[in-house]
Amino acid sequence: MKLITEKTNGYTNYYDIGYRFIRNSWKKGYATESAKAVIEYGFKVLNLPEIIGIADVENFSSIHVLEKIGLKKIEQFDYEQRMHHWMKIENQF
Repeated sequence: MKLITEKTNGYTNYYDIGYRFIRNSWKKGYATESAKAVIEYGFKVLNLPEIIGIADVENFSSIHVLEKIGLKKIEQFDYEQRMHHWMKIENQF
């Protein structure tokens, strides 16, 4: 999770959840488990009001992970000449 200070999709100063794994680590649950831990830390320890996720509309695996951990699609936007989902989860703790 990282605080993003440059403008993205019209927003600044938001916390973005992200992950990258080498190919032989895909489809083993690592993204979901680590993302769950980051969400819990962000909400329970940092007391963030919300966390954002951004995923290319064609990256179905990443969208699936973000939805699995509770993020909802808010809108689509053009990021670096590709359409992306702007996704969000609000603090429920």
